[in-house]
Amino acid sequence: MQNQNQDEQEVLTNLENNIDESINSDETQENNNSQEDVENLKNRLQKLEEDYHNQKIRAEKAESKLKSGNSTGRIETSKQDSLSPFDLIAVAKANLDEEQLKEAMDYAKYKKISISEALKTPQVKATIALIEENNKVAQASATGNGRRGSVQISDDLLLANASKGILPESDSDLNRLLKLRRGR
Repeated sequence: MQNQNQDEQEVLTNLENNIDESINSDETQENNNSQEDVENLKNRLQKLEEDYHNQKIRAEKAESKLKSGNSTGRIETSKQDSLSPFDLIAVAKANLDEEQLKEAMDYAKYKKISISEALKTPQVKATIALIEENNKVAQASATGNGRRGSVQISDDLLLANASKGILPESDSDLNRLLKLRRGR
C-alpha cells in the first residue's frame, strides 16, 4: 500500500509540475489565451486524476480477487456445462447418445432446471423418442456405397434358370453349371 501511495504522490507531483510549467510559459502569452489555457490544463489535470483514480480502483479490485480466489494465481473456468452427480446418474440410466444428451441439456438450460428434471418432462421424452426413431430409420435404410456380399445361387436354381435360357454372369457360376450338366 505504501508503494501505491508513493506512486500516487509522484504522479500528482509530476502533474502539478507540468501544469506549473505550462502556466509559467503561458504567462508570457496574452492574458485571454493564458486564462483559457489554464482552464484547459485544469480540466486535463482533473480528467487525468479521474483516470488515475479509476485505474487504481480497478487494480485494487483485481488484486483482491486474486488474493481471495486461489493462491496459485489460476483463473477458474466456468462450470456452466458440468453435470451434478444426480444428473450424471440420470443420464447414465437414460442411455442417451450425444445428440439426445445435447437436446436434454439445452432444454434444461433454457428452463433453468436440472438435467434429471428435464429428462422427466414430456417435451424432452418426445424429442428423445423422435431422435431415436430417426436414427433407427437412418440405420435401416443405409443406402451408402457399401458393397453387398455376393449370393451364391443354389444348384437347383442354376439349372432351372439355364433351362429357361437365363445364363449366369460370373465365370464360376458358368463352370458350376457345366459340371452340373455333365454330372447328370
